[in-house]
Amino acid sequence: MPPLENPRHEAFCQFIAKGYGKEDAYEEAGFTPGFDHANRLYQRDYILKRIAELRTAQTDISGATPRAVIAELLRLAKANEALEDAGALREARQCLTEALNLASTLKTQRNAERKGWS
Repeated sequence: MPPLENPRHEAFCQFIAKGYGKEDAYEEAGFTPGFDHANRLYQRDYILKRIAELRTAQTDISGATPRAVIAELLRLAKANEALEDAGALREARQCLTEALNLASTLKTQRNAERKGWS
């Protein structure tokens, strides 16, 4: 899929693929935030396809944010659950476990930083 014709939609997809949250990506792409517009844009099929393509093309994860890694693990889990195969379900469970562990670690680190323990 080539880049989207609408440059702001393409920018939105690029920011999401980099791990930005929907609202942040929406604003960074040049849109005025608010009124749940980011969520509505995110739900469009062509946007989701472009984001998936951009994420698939990413080979260097050195710049990936923890939020992006968690999102990818959840996406993989959902895809594996849809296969309804015992091996795929094990993989889905593993992805969910890893996402939960990463989220828990991030929360612990964030709390420690707030309390000045880091």
